[in-house]
Amino acid sequence: MLVLVLWIVLWLEFSSQRWNHQRSGVNAAATFCPHARQQLVQSPPLSHHFPNSKDNPLSSIPRQKSPWRNLLLCCKKPPIVRFFSLLRIIWMISRILSLSVWSGCDCFRLMKGWIFDLDGTLVGSLPGIAHALNSALRDHHFPEHPESMVRTFIGDGVETLVARALGSAQSAHISAVVATFRIHYAESWKTGTIPYPLVLETLAALRKNGAKTAILSNKPHRFTAEIAAALFGEWIDIALGEGDGIPHKPDPTGIQKILQLWNLPAEEVFMVGDSVMDLQAAAAAGVPSIAVTWGYHDADRLRSENPAKVIDCMSDLIEQPQM
Repeated sequence: MLVLVLWIVLWLEFSSQRWNHQRSGVNAAATFCPHARQQLVQSPPLSHHFPNSKDNPLSSIPRQKSPWRNLLLCCKKPPIVRFFSLLRIIWMISRILSLSVWSGCDCFRLMKGWIFDLDGTLVGSLPGIAHALNSALRDHHFPEHPESMVRTFIGDGVETLVARALGSAQSAHISAVVATFRIHYAESWKTGTIPYPLVLETLAALRKNGAKTAILSNKPHRFTAEIAAALFGEWIDIALGEGDGIPHKPDPTGIQKILQLWNLPAEEVFMVGDSVMDLQAAAAAGVPSIAVTWGYHDADRLRSENPAKVIDCMSDLIEQPQM
């Protein structure tokens, strides 16, 4: 319906500009060909059917003042004129409709809240996690893993991280290794966690535009809060991690808690993350989601969750094309 209305309005405006300057008795062809009127008036078929000149439709077309009449007259334009008119209208409509699509709009700026995942979205935390995990495995006499393998373990909470590292045959030792991991990670995150490029600048820009920002991580709440405070400071309003009352994603409880604290409806907040868990949690909470491709999870899997947008750079959240 929107496209139809825009088409009609733009067509009326375009045809009005084309026709208002024409003299009475001249159709669209006369605008481009000085001999068109004479050829049309002298056309035998028209002379035959309209012997009285005042009955000739070419002479009865008044000077155009109403755009609604122009809509009826547009069919009289030569094919080449109609063709280029259509191209121009399509271009104008596409420019207008571009205001309402994700790829070129101010929709991002209009959102009042932004919830970010932490690992793989705001920070590269693989070195710190891998060091703590391998230290814990070594303390319990289990084989260690290279960073490339640890990368595939990240995203579903510390218990799942350790369970994947141990394998199903050693599931009885998960709790002990998790406890040791927490001890090592309390130190290793400080040297093994780095914000991705343009993250600080993007968070600052969002806050300056009046938006609220939060972190929701599957990392234990203690570490989530410490990292948020140390690396992002004033640019983050709320930092929540897995803990009492906040189960790990894809459970939507964490998102719902943040919405409650902000007193914002779900449709005015984005969830930004690098994992399927982030996108599923957003869907469960009724929040639109944005997937990032620089994290620890496969981009094709992310697209299969149908996020509202997939971005390749953090600054895509604030950069807008020139209209």
